[in-house]
Amino acid sequence: MKIYKIEPTYKKSVCEVELWRKREDCSEEDHQRSRWQWKGPILRRECWWRWAEWTIEVPETQAEIEEFLERKGYRTMLQYLDYNGVDTLEQALLPDEDDDSVVLPADVNCEYCWDGQGEEFIVENTKDSNLSQEECREIELEARRIFYDENEGFDGLEEIGWEHFSTIFEVKCNVSVTLSEEHADETEDLPDLDSLVINGAAAA
Repeated sequence: MKIYKIEPTYKKSVCEVELWRKREDCSEEDHQRSRWQWKGPILRRECWWRWAEWTIEVPETQAEIEEFLERKGYRTMLQYLDYNGVDTLEQALLPDEDDDSVVLPADVNCEYCWDGQGEEFIVENTKDSNLSQEECREIELEARRIFYDENEGFDGLEEIGWEHFSTIFEVKCNVSVTLSEEHADETEDLPDLDSLVINGAAAA
């Protein structure tokens, strides 16, 4: 398994975002959809950090790639690459260093976040919710009152019907992506993608 390290290139550019939703709006299929396609409003709990570091694993051996494809629901490597419009697993899994703002992939492991810079609740509309600015502000103020002023925290949000759906990291600058030192000098051959077979399906 190759391990890559991901870091921001500027301080105070990392936003850890907890996505909270009303229980009745949640669906397992939403993990495969863009947030705009979700039902109901999204309550974002944003935590800003001075610095952070993440790692991400990229399958390398044939066994690792086969397990990865099975977990992702693809029969062949070429099918997965074609679906994502890329030529390599690195292109599919790693953030683009040329992008000036990045949402890190769900497969990243957060190694640490350091020196919090503030927190806030923000309501994000979806195509289904279409709330006014005033309605969004009312939800934000209620969440802030319960979470901070009344010190009810996560339990308080759950009591009024919100449920933690997922957590993402938004980096508001370019990121640096480097191969970990233990892999940088390795020369292990990768499997031939054209011959890789998952559950008896030829890679085509």
